[in-house]
Amino acid sequence: MLATEELIIICLLLVIVYLLFLLSAKNRQLNKVTTEPQAVPVETSIPAAQTKIIMFGEFRMVNPEGTDVHHNLTPKLKELLLVLILYTFRKSNWEKGIPIKRLDEFLWSNISYDNLKNNRTVNISKLKKVLADIPELKIINENNHLTISFDGKVFCDYVEIKKISNKFRTHNSLTEEEEQIFLGIIEQGSFLRDINHDWLDEIKIELNEEVSDIFEYFANKLMHNGDDKQLYKIGKLFYNFDPLSETALKIIVKVYHRQGKHGSAKDVYQHYKNEYLKTFGEEYKAGYNELMN
Repeated sequence: MLATEELIIICLLLVIVYLLFLLSAKNRQLNKVTTEPQAVPVETSIPAAQTKIIMFGEFRMVNPEGTDVHHNLTPKLKELLLVLILYTFRKSNWEKGIPIKRLDEFLWSNISYDNLKNNRTVNISKLKKVLADIPELKIINENNHLTISFDGKVFCDYVEIKKISNKFRTHNSLTEEEEQIFLGIIEQGSFLRDINHDWLDEIKIELNEEVSDIFEYFANKLMHNGDDKQLYKIGKLFYNFDPLSETALKIIVKVYHRQGKHGSAKDVYQHYKNEYLKTFGEEYKAGYNELMN
């Protein structure tokens, strides 16, 4: 039988070998370098003390204390706030705002002319009271145009997306930080997901086109790099943002096709055709083979 001292030495050697194995595994993990753009959750890119107006996914308005105060808005006040924000920041020449006459058409088209001005005045006054606890937000009436002003302590994901989109349209490229902010915002879900108004349809279509252009930029870059794994992630992210996006469809189908998963590619294509028919009441015209171009 082995002496006690020999057993102790053997045990110590086994422990040392095990620790060296763990250390080696950890170093291998740390040394893995990835160039894949990672979607950064939007909350991680916002300083904690900021007021946040979140429009992608579920609409939220969070004060610096972290309380969601959008429930203090009646449906009409929320619609008024959305109109002011979207028409202030929609175009690149910001701060033009919305003409009061158009605002009346959007929000009070069913009210007689005699009552219209009073309704508008009352609702704007109520909205100002709700926003009184957020001094960084101010409603401005100038030259018969209404705008809303933010200072540097307000984060609005829609405004950030518009900044990125305007930069992309000018330079046709984004910095790594801009890419991460973009993906982090889009990851929250579709724009004003549960809110629908007739006047909002045009803005949603316009924004989807801008987002689609940026996703095509991602897709082309990843296609060139041959990075099917990340390309698929981008395609799925965009598909979740807009289930009827033809860009997302092309990305996913192309990845499956390149991987030889032709059955999966055709299943995705058929599902898209079914959803397209259900939504628009007509057949999707592009054939399967056309998506490969």
